[in-house]
Parts: sequence; structure tokens; C-alpha cells
Amino acid sequence: MPEVKKPKAALGIRHVQCVMLFFAILLAYGMRVNMSMAIVAMTDSSMENTFDWNMQIQSVILSSFFWGYVILQVPGGLLADKVGGSLLINISVGANSIISLILPTAAVYGGWYAVCACRVLQGLAQGLIYPSMHNLIGKWVPLEEKSRLGTFIYADDIDMTNRTSTIYLNPVSAYELNKLVKSLKNSKSLVYLDMAPNFAGTMLGITNALANIISIIAPLAAGAIIKDESEATEWRKVFYLSSFIYILGNTIFLIFGTSIRQSWNEPKTEKNIENSTGKDILFLLY
Repeated sequence: MPEVKKPKAALGIRHVQCVMLFFAILLAYGMRVNMSMAIVAMTDSSMENTFDWNMQIQSVILSSFFWGYVILQVPGGLLADKVGGSLLINISVGANSIISLILPTAAVYGGWYAVCACRVLQGLAQGLIYPSMHNLIGKWVPLEEKSRLGTFIYADDIDMTNRTSTIYLNPVSAYELNKLVKSLKNSKSLVYLDMAPNFAGTMLGITNALANIISIIAPLAAGAIIKDESEATEWRKVFYLSSFIYILGNTIFLIFGTSIRQSWNEPKTEKNIENSTGKDILFLLY
């Protein structure tokens, strides 16, 4: 692997990019979680012009974002490797902004079916965000700065989740707790940048697609578990179950996870072949 020279400038284009990526994540995550707060007011029976949606319908609405979100995770990572992440991030944030403007009107004239459709489309667009982010970080940020700048970019992800997770004892709490648990994985997401920065977008797309299947299930499971929204003991069941799943997954990661740079990260060149072991050369011949 060729030696990478440390940049001379303390501030460079990479830092400008990181600031822009920070705000892109802020906008994307804001549009992702806004429904979890808006739906509380939209279904408040004490207010005028609200919607008569029961808890099961609300759970479906909150889950619908991830129906689209999981679909483009893997294709998004592959596409980011082909065309670059900046274009995809612009498309994703722009599409989400337009749909967010349309959504209130869709709720009035199309009901919760139209709201779900809008949320699915938003999820599809946001499926490109994280793979594209990792693609840009892996290619633009020097190795010794990846953890620091990567943490900066995803810092608003954690902060936004912590703020929205303060909503308790409503149909959204299970969703918010799930997002709080998922936000703790940001440090693990940086592992991809250490293991294989050239394939960070694709790797994140694969794992994020699998992880967000739980985001589809969580609101639906909460709606099935909770019978009385005003009863605290009902909510404790959801919190205990989420905590158990997170502890189990984190334990498995701590035992079997690694951040060692993988040999397949670098393309095979003549120089690499000369430095390869006999086993590597035999593999190349076949």
C-alpha cells in the first residue's frame, strides 16, 4: 500500500466537505424524525382539525418510512462507488424537502394512505444518504482523521435522536427508543472506514439495510404490545425488550467485531502481487 502523505494545511477542502455533510445529515435526519413529533399533534383530540387515527394506524405511518429506506441501501452503496456520493446526497435531500412540503396537503386530501406513500418515498430517497456519506469520507478524509471527522459529521445524528427521544408515553416512544439505540452504533459505523475505506459505502449499505428491518418492525411491535397508552408499565415492556436486543447485539459485536484493514480493500497491482504471499498468487492464478 503506498504511503499517504499527511496534508500540510490545517484546514482544507475536506473540512469544508465535512461541514456540508454535517448539515446534510442534520436536514435529512430532521425530515426523518419530524413525523414522530408531528403525529402527536395531528392526532390530538383536544385540538381542532385533527385526524382520527388509532394507535395501529400511527404505528404503520411511523414504520412506512423504513419500507422504502431499506430498499436502496445496498444499491445506494454500489451507486455511490460508481457516480460518487455528492450527487446522490443532493438528490436525496432535495427530494425529501419537496415531499415534506407536499405531505400536509396529502394528509388532508389522501388520509393516512397518502401519508404512508409520502413517507415511503422519503425513505427511498434517504436510502442513499448514509452509503454516500461513507463513500465520501472514505475517499476524501485522511486515515488519521477519519474517526475524528466522521464523528463530527454524525454528531447531529446523535443529538437529533436524543432530543426527539425525550417524547414519552405516546405512540412514538418505541420508535424513538429504537432510534436512540441505533444512534449508539455511529462509532461502529466508522469501523467500515478503518476496515475498507474503498468499499465503505457498499458495506454500510448492506449492514444498514439489515439493521433497519428492525425499524420497520419496532413501531408495529409497540402497537401490538401496548394496550393502554397511559399505562407506564405497558411502555416498560417495550423499553426492556429494546434494551435486551441492543445489549445482545452489542455483545456479539464486541466479541467478534474487528477494525483491521482488510487485504481486499486495495486493488491488486503488479507491486502488490510481488509483495503477496504464495497463497495470494495462487489465488490470482485461479
